Amino acid sequence: MTLATVLQLGNVLNSNTKTGNSYGFDIEALVKLSGVKTGDNRSNLLRYILKFLERHHPNVGVELFKQLEQVAPAVRVEHAFVLSEIRHITQEITFLHDFLQRNTDSSARKPRRSSLPNVDLPLPVALVTFAEYAQLKLAETNDVVEQLGTALHDLFEYFGTDTASNAAAIPSWDKTFHTISTFLSHFRAAQLANQKSTAEALRNSRRASRLTPSSSSTSLAL
Repeated sequence: MTLATVLQLGNVLNSNTKTGNSYGFDIEALVKLSGVKTGDNRSNLLRYILKFLERHHPNVGVELFKQLEQVAPAVRVEHAFVLSEIRHITQEITFLHDFLQRNTDSSARKPRRSSLPNVDLPLPVALVTFAEYAQLKLAETNDVVEQLGTALHDLFEYFGTDTASNAAAIPSWDKTFHTISTFLSHFRAAQLANQKSTAEALRNSRRASRLTPSSSSTSLAL
């Protein structure tokens, strides 16, 4: 809901401009919302959006942080490292599988003696089981990586990124998660600032009501 509102606002701001009524905006614009100040420099665009959302959906902040609760740990995962490790593990499992094929009677699952030099030990059947288990888990990991890539692709398409003609327009996981994490930090700061502003306005209102003489007191004084 929050991101949808930001997208709609971005489309309104883009209308009738030099961008030619362009749809969507760069997701990195999320971290720039708090930098768009009001005329008196006392508030910003993100705080305005938050006030609007909370007026109609009081739990919007709770829902947003619940939906994106996995972003914080994801920031600590390096995209290039994950892909490198997957390639490395794939190579190692392939090597292990080939080794077992050469040294184990796969049909009967009976261990044979190793053909490696200076090794004269029977290969345990458990090693075959491990190789099969590792292959299964690697396939599951690849599925997760593929799902994540699809989700990020859909996210950027939602925000209007031309992913069809420019695949490089999709940032890495690292940059994307860092952008969303920074936006969440700004969102939390906007929440606190709005709460402080509301509390201050309430105090000022109460103070003003105490200082304003009542109608009865005014008539007696006259």
